[in-house]
Amino acid sequence: MQLRTGRRHTIAALLSAAGLIAGSGIAGAQIVPKSLPGTDDSTTQIAVGHDDLATVIVDEADADSPTITGTFENTSDSPLSCTGVGDANAVTVTNADLVDRSLNYLTGNLVTGGGGLLPGLNPGSLDVRLGTGSLGSLGLGDPAAIELDAIQQAQDQARLAGHYGTAAGFTVAAGATEPWEVTLSVPSGDRTDFDAAALITCTDENDQWYAFAGYEEEDENGNGNGGGSGSSGSVSTGSLGS
Repeated sequence: MQLRTGRRHTIAALLSAAGLIAGSGIAGAQIVPKSLPGTDDSTTQIAVGHDDLATVIVDEADADSPTITGTFENTSDSPLSCTGVGDANAVTVTNADLVDRSLNYLTGNLVTGGGGLLPGLNPGSLDVRLGTGSLGSLGLGDPAAIELDAIQQAQDQARLAGHYGTAAGFTVAAGATEPWEVTLSVPSGDRTDFDAAALITCTDENDQWYAFAGYEEEDENGNGNGGGSGSSGSVSTGSLGS
């Protein structure tokens, strides 16, 4: 599975678009917004872009491989508990473009619990919270809901193509590395080559959520056997375009 274009600049662009710079060290405790009227205390901020805290490596795999493997290295000075928000697994592997799109969504939106690539998504269903109660695919509802619907549909297509899989989480001590393995969905037909990426969600000791991503990477000759890549992302609860 070959990554034909660089990925690190994509997340840097997200950071630039958001006007944000990733800070160093573990962030403070998750903000509880109960003092603000009209806020939804059931939502969660998943911060992205803290490459100093962890590195996700995605191993190269052949197009017909039913599994994707890699490692998660905790480079922070505190343990990280990698679990999924709500019913989701901690590790998701799918198309690199879909991981990028999910990180972009997390940059500008809070999320609720649920399964799938993003919290709020349930695999195989349109469990999407829309502003009007109408299907986002029809162009109705708020922009974030429409984008969440689009990510859901892209996730469904990835599952049908055998380009999607999840795995349970783990706890990683400061400075430690944890291997992970994801079994991909059974494709409808032959599984084609795709640019694989992994998205892993974790919390620190202050219950702050983070999302880390890693990508298959080309070697210096442009071949997809570079052995993985570092994590990427961006920070925020703002309203970046969905």
